[in-house]
Amino acid sequence: MVYGHPGAHNLIMQFKSDGTGAPNFGLQLWNYAGEKGLWTGGLSQQIAHGGERFLAPLAKGRWHDVQLHFRASSHGAGSYRLFLDGRLVDSHRHVSMIVPGHSSAYIKTGLYRNGDQIPGGSEILLDSVKLGPTRESVLPD
Repeated sequence: MVYGHPGAHNLIMQFKSDGTGAPNFGLQLWNYAGEKGLWTGGLSQQIAHGGERFLAPLAKGRWHDVQLHFRASSHGAGSYRLFLDGRLVDSHRHVSMIVPGHSSAYIKTGLYRNGDQIPGGSEILLDSVKLGPTRESVLPD
C-alpha cells in the first residue's frame, strides 16, 4: 500500500451526495506527520472538528475489521462511532454526514485515489461489506 497525504485522495470509504465533489465524510489511508494509518476526513470533519485526524495505525498484510455506526443528517444532527478491530477509535455527535442542502447520500467503498499525487500502485481487498440496522447485524460471521 502506498499511503497518501493531506490533499491527495486515498479514500477507502466515503459518504457522497449527488452533484458534489469532495465527500462530506470519509476514511483515508495517509502517512503524514509521523502518523501512518487510518485517518478521518471530509468537509464535515473540517467544519465541525478542525480537519482531518489520525485515528489508528494499520498493520499491513493482515485483515482489519472496520465498523461505522452512523446517523445521517444534513444539518448537524448526525453522529457516528467508528470501530477498528472491535475497538472504538472515533466518535462524534453534531455532524453533517450528508452535504448540507442535499436530502441523501450514498456510501462508496474501495480504493479511490488520485494517482498523479500518490506515485506507485496500491491494492485493497474488501470482504463481507455489510450495511445493517445494528452493530451486531454486521459483525463478521
